[in-house]
Amino acid sequence: MMTRCVLLLFALAGVAVAQDALDETTEWNVTGKGTIEKVDGPGPIEGQTALKCTVDETKRGYVYFRLVPPTPDLTQFEKLRFRMYGGLKNSEVHELVLHDTEHRYAKWRHKNLVACSQDPRWREVEIYLDSPFLDWNTDWKHVASITWRIHMPGGGEGTSSFLLDGVRLVPRAADATPGPDEVVLEHKGYQAVFTKESRFELAGFRTPDGQTISVRTSMQMRRVIAPTPDTEVLALGGRWKWKKVDATADRLHIAYERGDFLHEVTFAWEGGALGVQRRATCLRKGVGEHFSKVSVVWLDEPLDGYLFDRGPQESVGELPLKHMLVLPGNLLAARAKDRPGVAVVFPQRPLFRCSLAGRRFEVMDTGNLGRYELWPGLKIEYKLWIAPLKPGTEALQSRAATRAVCVLLNKQNDPARFCFRPAYQPTRPESAVLASDDKLTLWRTSADAVVAETEQPPTERTDGLKLSLARGETEPLHLVISAKEPMKNVSVRGSALRWGDNVIPAERVRVRYAGYVRIRPATEQEREQQPKLKKKGKKIDCWKFVGEIDRGGEFLETDRLYGGDAKALGPVEDPIYDAPSVHVSPGRNQPVWITLSVPPETPAGTYKGKITLAQGDRELVSVPLEVKVWKFMLPKVTSLRTWYQLWNYPEVLPHWRDYYRDLAEHKVSGFGGMPSRTIKDGETIPTGPFVSLEDGKVAVDWKRYDEVVSFLFDELGMRHAKLPHGKRGGGHTHVYDFVGLKEGTPEFEKAFYDYLCQAREHLKAKGWLDGLDCYIFDEPDKERVEVIRRTAPIIRKAIPEILVFPACTRNTLDLIGILNAWCPAMDHVGIPAGEFSWKRIEEGKKRGDAFLWYNLSHDGLGSPIISHRALPWATWKAGLDGYFVWSINYWGSKKMPYATRYPIGSANYIYPGKTGPVDSLRWEMTREGLEDYDYLVMLEKALAKGHVPAALKKRGQAVLAKARALFPDPRCVIGVSPGELRKIRREIGEILDRLSQ
Repeated sequence: MMTRCVLLLFALAGVAVAQDALDETTEWNVTGKGTIEKVDGPGPIEGQTALKCTVDETKRGYVYFRLVPPTPDLTQFEKLRFRMYGGLKNSEVHELVLHDTEHRYAKWRHKNLVACSQDPRWREVEIYLDSPFLDWNTDWKHVASITWRIHMPGGGEGTSSFLLDGVRLVPRAADATPGPDEVVLEHKGYQAVFTKESRFELAGFRTPDGQTISVRTSMQMRRVIAPTPDTEVLALGGRWKWKKVDATADRLHIAYERGDFLHEVTFAWEGGALGVQRRATCLRKGVGEHFSKVSVVWLDEPLDGYLFDRGPQESVGELPLKHMLVLPGNLLAARAKDRPGVAVVFPQRPLFRCSLAGRRFEVMDTGNLGRYELWPGLKIEYKLWIAPLKPGTEALQSRAATRAVCVLLNKQNDPARFCFRPAYQPTRPESAVLASDDKLTLWRTSADAVVAETEQPPTERTDGLKLSLARGETEPLHLVISAKEPMKNVSVRGSALRWGDNVIPAERVRVRYAGYVRIRPATEQEREQQPKLKKKGKKIDCWKFVGEIDRGGEFLETDRLYGGDAKALGPVEDPIYDAPSVHVSPGRNQPVWITLSVPPETPAGTYKGKITLAQGDRELVSVPLEVKVWKFMLPKVTSLRTWYQLWNYPEVLPHWRDYYRDLAEHKVSGFGGMPSRTIKDGETIPTGPFVSLEDGKVAVDWKRYDEVVSFLFDELGMRHAKLPHGKRGGGHTHVYDFVGLKEGTPEFEKAFYDYLCQAREHLKAKGWLDGLDCYIFDEPDKERVEVIRRTAPIIRKAIPEILVFPACTRNTLDLIGILNAWCPAMDHVGIPAGEFSWKRIEEGKKRGDAFLWYNLSHDGLGSPIISHRALPWATWKAGLDGYFVWSINYWGSKKMPYATRYPIGSANYIYPGKTGPVDSLRWEMTREGLEDYDYLVMLEKALAKGHVPAALKKRGQAVLAKARALFPDPRCVIGVSPGELRKIRREIGEILDRLSQ
């Protein structure tokens, strides 16, 4: 036995030696509390001996068993094989690391080194060396060592050991790659170079003056997990099997099998950038892995500058690069000092995450793979563009490349084009000048878009404003004041609207002024002042960005929001304030948000009035306003089952009625949870219902609950909420008791059933039962599914009419037949291999189950606000029964007020006003979408009736087909044309108006 020393040293090198077992032929040493000795192996893979590695478990730390390969050039080898025999008790193989002579490394974490087998004592591992999961530019021609890193948590029984057996480098098979040794695609003097050595991925750019831009590409699809009783091999990476290398003067297409996927890649110059189109097709059935990288761009050189366009606003700035940074925008530019750089232009797509990790730009699949069943034929596709840059003008060139990409996306009618900010679009939003003089310009723009603070007025002009809407509907106008000199006390007013003797009062024209949230990276001092979250005992610095809110100190309880991420930098238009007037600064736009609410009893007709711009008492501009009121009427709140949950923060409590009234005014049909506390006669009172055990019997006090629900349901017209005391758990693992009785006991079941029976009788008598759903658990883990299995039948037996569902995406298959409703996360609906594939949803609908979905991913400040309007359309297209938003006012916690670990604005659609809620543009779009939903449903119902004129029926069916075509994948709600959406809504309105005659 030898400890911490060289065991065997041979002066042999080359392939012939490497084919032998390395535990027989090379240099080993140990660092830490461990030993190595040679022993007879239990049926070794190669040779007759193995290495016995002993670990001291009594001390906390790491042991490194290090091997020096017989040759440093591992490019000639396909894979590394080894076998581990025996358990480590409290210790584990933490990772396997390959270092090169420059201290760069590739590593495989312990979770990648565990395979299932009938015999739990041993694992056989094959690691393919072509492209490891984490390869930090390791030089495979100069590998210095291969290290097994063993973690000892301490507290063991002394020592434990395992056998490391059959360690071997397997030589690469003869490369049957078709095609030339080098392919060059040239555009305006720039050459994109691809070589056989780089597996025909991008090897770099050559500039017209002969310089090299060092950038590489790759695709890293992780293995499909399919353990079977007779399988003991775990393969990381995969074998290459070439299918095609098709090279022409302006295009390169390659196809190869590797591991469990068929990879297809096409490179071609498009508008000054190199387009990279990728497709991975799954080849075998199994379970997907997280962190499969659909596309990777390696920025090889040490870089001293990054530019990044964050979101739809004008917001380019330096990036903090201490950790992986999620990139929700569309542009990343990088350069080395005094060297040409490169720009990566990428479209946002809801099912992919784009991020920067060190010098690697990565696109990762976020929904289709992780922990889901895969099958042969499943395809994953993504496209991005790489543009070489000259030094000194990176920003200008990057923006030009992005505009060119937008032109391509528009030609292809790709929905992803709408996630690029308007400055990159071939056409501007619908904007026109209403009036102008030498001091100011008043112009209108689309209500579905935000206005950049420094955006120039359009050149087009219009004579006035026009709106069309139903009775009982609210419709917005989005105006902008652009001043050429400072102006104080500027106001906008709307007149009464008249049609004959009929009048829409001026009070129905509400004028508010939009402010900007100025988002920037938080300073070190600001980050230090914020409390730290803890995860697994370690403090996490989450508050990386801050949004300073214009006029926040005047109207809000805070003048800033902190967030763990940001969808945009710079000023983003969002909060809208009720104010008598505003001051307008030159060079800074002042948006004006006007909403017209038509009373339900208003007669149909064309009404006329005006919008006036004044300074003090002096009228500056008067703009005609024409409003067509259609004959049909929208419901008071939407017919869609919606829960937009309002959290009971201290800021909400004094004005709780105003907050819930705001929900109803935005047509929301449900509010999720009841306000837990309310104020009555100046006193804070819990809402109830109050349940108690009296002499073993359940008693329920409904008084305060009834008062609150009567306001919400009967007065405001809302219809959906949670069944009181129906929720049995939350936060994945927390299980709730009931009146002090532990869940799962006979006493609990008896009391719970007694309460539910009383609740059914009481709520039915009040007329509220039909609107209540039982949200039984919040994202339960696998163990807590048993709680649902026990309690859901009790609820359904006591209240047969009620929908019972958890919010969860996984762990649901065992609950089929137990539940009658389902609410998965939005990104996971329709994934063909998941628990909520369309096939399984259709099977559930045949059983009579209801389906909702929850959590729009792209809802933060800087995301396209059209997402909020498009969401109800997508719900209608998907045929789902409703939508659930976990919070519309997530303002942080008591310890972290106005600070969250989410992107700024996420789950926060209203602001904490000093006298009640302050709305946002995103919240206004929510109402527009819910009203649109009723347009769609009303037209469907109208066409289903008899006596519809044939021509009108044909037109109606055609417009509904257009509406469905807006959402080829209903989850991708950001990829919607605002203009096309409004055009369809108007046409539906015209048809419904004619059908109402």
